[in-house]
Amino acid sequence: MVHCNAQLQDLHTGVPQIVAMGYQVLFLSTDQPKLLYSSLKEKVDYHLLSDSSMDAAHAFGVAFHVDAATLAKMKSFGTDLEATQGSTRHELPVPSVYIVDRNGVVRFRHYDPDYTVRLDAAHVLAAAKGAQEIASGT
Repeated sequence: MVHCNAQLQDLHTGVPQIVAMGYQVLFLSTDQPKLLYSSLKEKVDYHLLSDSSMDAAHAFGVAFHVDAATLAKMKSFGTDLEATQGSTRHELPVPSVYIVDRNGVVRFRHYDPDYTVRLDAAHVLAAAKGAQEIASGT
């Protein structure tokens, strides 16, 4: 949760520029819809959607099973995956960033199995600019 919130806070700085480029910014969370905003410390200016069913994570191929030892460690840090997701599946997505054009073509993707490695706002903004240039043919 700490890494997620830190990444969201950093990406928050780049959202206005990305939106100004014509993109819609969506963040997916594994929290149940009723819990989506409960862990955020500030108001957000992007769309936060629930993927507690892990359907999107599976569709993007980034879902993984959380083993019992990791689940216990998460609980010791105050993160109850079953409570936040409303499920006993014990799955999480690898943290990922995708840039998808208006035709549904993925123009950029970044993911790292090490959940502590997150793409910062400057790199997301650069990727959005690059994807925009590719889409426009310049």
